[in-house]
Amino acid sequence: MDMDIQQLTYCGEVMQSALVADPISTIFGACVWILQVIGDFTGVGYELANIIIFVVLHPALTIGLFMLWRRAHRRALEYSAATVQARPTAQQNRKSIKNLLMKHGWRFHPQGPPRL
Repeated sequence: MDMDIQQLTYCGEVMQSALVADPISTIFGACVWILQVIGDFTGVGYELANIIIFVVLHPALTIGLFMLWRRAHRRALEYSAATVQARPTAQQNRKSIKNLLMKHGWRFHPQGPPRL
């Protein structure tokens, strides 16, 4: 079926006005038309094309992408755990500060600071 430019322009105007008037039904109709074209092109029909796409392909892609995401997330966690060093405790911080001060000439009493 050959369509000239006037027929295509008219179809475009009809679709645009229908989209403004009732967008849900227009989008649904366009999707059904796409499934019919796929069914006719492959020779399997509208119903089987619908089942293949929405019952087989879409869930398989969703599960596959979820598994890839989980693998990447697990690898990222393993990488970050391997590269992050343990944080020092408060006692280790106090010792390192005390050692640094002693290195620069500060002196500490073994019993702590003198009491007044």
